[in-house]
Amino acid sequence: MGDIDSTSFKGLTPVYRRGSFDQLHRWERRFIGYAVDGGLHLAFALVVWLGFAIALPDADLWWRFEVAVAGYALVSYAHRVLFQRRTGTTIGKALVGMSVVSEDTGARPSLLDLNLQWFIGATAVGAYMAYRLHELI
Repeated sequence: MGDIDSTSFKGLTPVYRRGSFDQLHRWERRFIGYAVDGGLHLAFALVVWLGFAIALPDADLWWRFEVAVAGYALVSYAHRVLFQRRTGTTIGKALVGMSVVSEDTGARPSLLDLNLQWFIGATAVGAYMAYRLHELI
């Protein structure tokens, strides 16, 4: 099945497949995988931002920002929960030979586990963004 890491998050454990990325340390594989996933989500949010700006050029800057954040959240959820549930990995994790399994069974994570993981991450990012925006205002 692969080499199971000792660190886990809410019962989910990363599994590192053997292959061309064996020369990379685990933290490097994680960083690259998460960076690719985050980059995909940000690219989608940018496309949504630009599409909204072209469709409604008179829209307020905050409306564009809110639409981009909603687009980011939508693609993040679809990719990190629905896609990962179906395939067992995300695009970024697959590129570095990594997947996530349930700590208890070694099978793909349940939809409940993935939803919980996504919600906790989205809440943390949302709280950080709110804090930073509050400092700007």
